[in-house]
Amino acid sequence: MVDQADEITLWKAPQSGRLGSKEITFGYDPAEYPGDGPYFTTDPDIADVFQAGYKNGIEVIHIPNKVFHDLVDLGVIVPDAFYPLGKSYHVPVQGLPAFNQAIKLGSPNEYHPQD
Repeated sequence: MVDQADEITLWKAPQSGRLGSKEITFGYDPAEYPGDGPYFTTDPDIADVFQAGYKNGIEVIHIPNKVFHDLVDLGVIVPDAFYPLGKSYHVPVQGLPAFNQAIKLGSPNEYHPQD
């Protein structure tokens, strides 16, 4: 297991009807995320804003720091220009297979269902 200090933590508020526990365990299905693919944030407060609307819990994903930055450099993980640099990212559908492998390399991922 990777030391959490050497990881990037991403938060995602899954839309209503999505199974957050399935996504963090088995990965993100490209068929479920056409277009820009799924969005993630490094800021839990941003995820909380979306969670308040979706009411479907929070996914917490851990990726080794080097792996994360390599995937950004390769364009697998793409910064979201809507937020300040480093706050939000998306993974285009073609990058999901590599991203799904990366989320298996860090500390165990977590899903916190809606209270």
